[in-house]
Amino acid sequence: MPPPGPPGPAMMAIPRGLIVFLGRALGFILLFAGSLVAVVAASYGGGCWTSVTSCVNNASWASGVANAILTSKILWVIGLFFLGAASGLKLHWELPMPSSGGSDQVAFVIADRRLNGLILILCIVFLFLILLTVNILPLYPPGAP
Repeated sequence: MPPPGPPGPAMMAIPRGLIVFLGRALGFILLFAGSLVAVVAASYGGGCWTSVTSCVNNASWASGVANAILTSKILWVIGLFFLGAASGLKLHWELPMPSSGGSDQVAFVIADRRLNGLILILCIVFLFLILLTVNILPLYPPGAP
């Protein structure tokens, strides 16, 4: 019988805290990028103030604004997903009740659970509101029925 070999590498634990942090960071970055795209594209440029007709009657500017709003909605949906998923993962993985902690540790965990639950609920509400703007309250172009 051959001698036993050296022990293999131990299974690395999943860095759950890092996954939650990266999910939240990515979510906030996407929310910021979506807001930035909407503000930059839907704002009148400097040329519109000197020659108003170049922006008022310009169909390509209006279609660019509509595309930017669509892009910002997509970025917001993805960002809200990452933010809500990170909060849900933190609720599931990172917030066990302390087994032998004092009342201050229990109060901290309960407050952290409530905060993550609130973030998760707000993400769901904002996703529902974005869904409403797509299906129930669409943004029709001017002159559309």
